[in-house]
Amino acid sequence: AEVNFPVHDVKSGATVAHVKKRVPSCLAWCCAPDLDNYHVTFDEVQDPRWKAVLLAFTIFLDFRYFNVNRNEEEARDAIDDN
Repeated sequence: AEVNFPVHDVKSGATVAHVKKRVPSCLAWCCAPDLDNYHVTFDEVQDPRWKAVLLAFTIFLDFRYFNVNRNEEEARDAIDDN
């Protein structure tokens, strides 16, 4: 399975890049559950600074939306216990 994130230029609205996350197979997930596989294409992005921003965005995206925060889980469990 794949999750695709098109990146659009604010001024023109055109798609300038793509970030694709591939979900690992069951076997790969069982062996290494923290395995992440991203593919970033810089279709229309030429400036190296914007390429760096796009890579930083990809890392942020992974941490924000695809990783489990154990502190949040513990806080929820503590609230549920009360």
